[in-house]
Amino acid sequence: MGSRGANVIASLVVLTMETCRNSHLVASGQIEPVEMASNMGQSVFSTVIMLGGAAVATALTGGAALPVLIGSFVGGAAGSMAFRPVSSCAMKVCVDSGVTFFGLVEQDYEVPERLLSMLGIKGASIKTARVKTAAVSTAALHTADVAFFERGLVGVNKVAYS
Repeated sequence: MGSRGANVIASLVVLTMETCRNSHLVASGQIEPVEMASNMGQSVFSTVIMLGGAAVATALTGGAALPVLIGSFVGGAAGSMAFRPVSSCAMKVCVDSGVTFFGLVEQDYEVPERLLSMLGIKGASIKTARVKTAAVSTAALHTADVAFFERGLVGVNKVAYS
């Protein structure tokens, strides 16, 4: 078996062990299923980049063991470091367009109670509104609080108002 086959088998073992570990964490209630999906996405992404590093090292050196090992290590490290920016770009697409990636990203369009209370809205049914005018004296400084809220990432693969 060549180094390519050994790398594929090693990758399958790593992914199987990660799946077992994440499944145990979900079964014991330590993480949610959506967090398991996120962890598996990171594992698969890192493994694919690791296999790419090993393939590049194999092509350059003809399959020598040490360069392939170094290529796998460098590829895995690069995949682990590159996952967060790639994931951030994917979440930005979800925030802007509403894409859910087949249900892996939860979209919540309700404004939280905390933001409603900051805006002074007590409920959905407002019967009357009284507008009072204020007498402003020139000697006193008045400030107004401005609260900006926008849709963004509020949890693991959860997009809502923040």
